[in-house]
Amino acid sequence: MKTRTGEAQHLEADYLTRLRQQLANLPEEEINEIILNVQQHIEEALSELDDEPVTLAHMAQVIETLGPPDSYSESISVTQISEAVPAPPPSPFSIGTFFNEALEMYRQNFLVLVLGALISHALMIVSLLILAGPIFGGYMFMCIKACRKPDHKAELGDLFAGFKQFWPLLGLFFLTTVCELIGMALLIIPGLLLFTIWFYCFELMVDRKLGVFESMRQSKAMVMENGFGLHFVLTCLILAMDFGASFVPYVGEALSLFMTPLTCMICVSAYLHICDRSPENLAPLSASD
Repeated sequence: MKTRTGEAQHLEADYLTRLRQQLANLPEEEINEIILNVQQHIEEALSELDDEPVTLAHMAQVIETLGPPDSYSESISVTQISEAVPAPPPSPFSIGTFFNEALEMYRQNFLVLVLGALISHALMIVSLLILAGPIFGGYMFMCIKACRKPDHKAELGDLFAGFKQFWPLLGLFFLTTVCELIGMALLIIPGLLLFTIWFYCFELMVDRKLGVFESMRQSKAMVMENGFGLHFVLTCLILAMDFGASFVPYVGEALSLFMTPLTCMICVSAYLHICDRSPENLAPLSASD
């Protein structure tokens, strides 16, 4: 073991003390093991130096290669003791949670989301709904991707990602829309039931690249497994928000542009909560995306 100057000893001791504080939530044995590994790493680095005693400048160089205590402890926990670190409790699977998370995403990405809704509505009208499926799928993809990014920033270019699945999204839109409208005409309740069981079909298609019927089947399974009643209430609330906004006199159309991003984010929040609770339901975004 190389001798240190007083200043070098102080710097090393200070680093190890802060590292121990950073790891305070771990069992004592795990902490001691990590501290020992760090000390060995420091000693190996110092052994390559010809000068002795080790000066403050030499010790600072070694400490710099380790990084700050918080980053070093994160790398240790991932590679060596990931199972020892307790995972944070998941957020409750509730309508209140979905609304709160959607509002926060809406606040962070207000301009992009509203502009995306404006472009989507315009393209749907101009194309006589031919582009409705791909555009809506792209909008949901944009929301999903933004939620998964560390900075939660939405990118307007993702709005057009749905064109990569043009025909499946076109088919899904017209199939579900026609069936739901027929259901709504039959005393409303059948339509609400269809809206509910197909709650996640667009998210599943753009996120997991499923086909039309597989998306519908998987959506129904997710809804039934995670509470049909909750999803039914959530469906009614979202429909009331969407259609209620459009019927407001004089400003209904403009108001719906501000409501669409929020309701889409609510749907995405619920979708990702199910994926987080059941990782097998979650397909990561491809590298090309």
